[in-house]
This record gives sequence, structure tokens and C-alpha cells, in this order.
Amino acid sequence: MNEAEIRIAQNILPRDWTRLLKVIPQVTDFFGRDLDLEMINRYLHEGLLELALVAPNGTMTVLSRSDCEHRTIHAAFNRAEAVWVEPLEAGHYLARLAESISPATATPPPKPQLPNSPIAEIPKLSGKEWVPEAYARRPGALLAMGITGASEALAEESSNAADCGKRLNARYIEKLLRELGAFPKVRRK
Repeated sequence: MNEAEIRIAQNILPRDWTRLLKVIPQVTDFFGRDLDLEMINRYLHEGLLELALVAPNGTMTVLSRSDCEHRTIHAAFNRAEAVWVEPLEAGHYLARLAESISPATATPPPKPQLPNSPIAEIPKLSGKEWVPEAYARRPGALLAMGITGASEALAEESSNAADCGKRLNARYIEKLLRELGAFPKVRRK
């Protein structure tokens, strides 16, 4: 596994022993239903995931890496309903991130970008600049809404858009859209 795959495993696998039934949904949330079982088995076979079997009498046996290489994790369609490991054995399984790659021994994550770096800066546009830009991003969808719907959608978008200087009023946006020529004024008889 490459370093990126190891970092992903560090973020989604628990550090403490956790029922396998609870680990699978975390992997599914990250990878989706198409890849979750493939990735969990890959983690198991490559030593990133440790398994322990808790027998019906309560004794816990941590499986060796060679034991894990010969096991396969399966799950029901609804991942939270049932999980089993083949070959089948009585008891239930616990899983955790392998201690050999625990966060204490792992390479630290990259430092976040400083707020004043050029990539982090997003220029704030005035309403007259922002509306044509926002319209150009999705003209088909906005035209289908009609001018009132488009104005309201853009007003809502302006409230949390990173590139808009301030929240814009729907009536103001409607005026700017008409000036753009995107929605010509309809003459009524």
C-alpha cells in the first residue's frame, strides 16, 4: 500500500478494539458499497487491519498476520445487519488499526496551507461582478427556473458564496439578470 492508502486507513479504522460490525459501516461511508469489502479485505490481508476473535466462552484471541491473510470478511447488503469472516468460527470479531501503523508511529500529515498563501485567497466580487459570473456557471439550470426562481436561487447562493462580497437581494439580482439580457422583459397586453 502506498502512503495515501495508509493515511486513509488511519482516518477510517478505529485505534481501539471495536466490533467488526461497527467498523464496516465506517469503511462503507468512505468508499461506498462497491469498494468497501474489497478495501477492508485488502487492509486485512496487507496487515493494516488487525482482527481478534472473541469466542462464546469470552476468551479473546488476536489473530496473527498469517491467519488474517487466509480470512475474508463478508457483509450483508445492509452492512449494519450482519458481518462474518470466512472460514467461519463461533464467536464475534473485533478489529482495529494495526499497531505497527498507529498514528504515533506514522508520518505526520502535511501541514495545512497558510491563510495568506495565494491559493487560499479568493477575491470577493461586487454584486455587478458576481451575478454574471454565477450565471455563467450554470446558465441552463437558471434559465429553466425562470427569472424569479433564478434570482432567488442566486440570492441564496450569494449568502454563502466564497467569491461574493455580500448577500444580495433577489430583486437586485433580477435587475442585473435583465441587464445581462439573459431574461428579457416580457411585455404584457
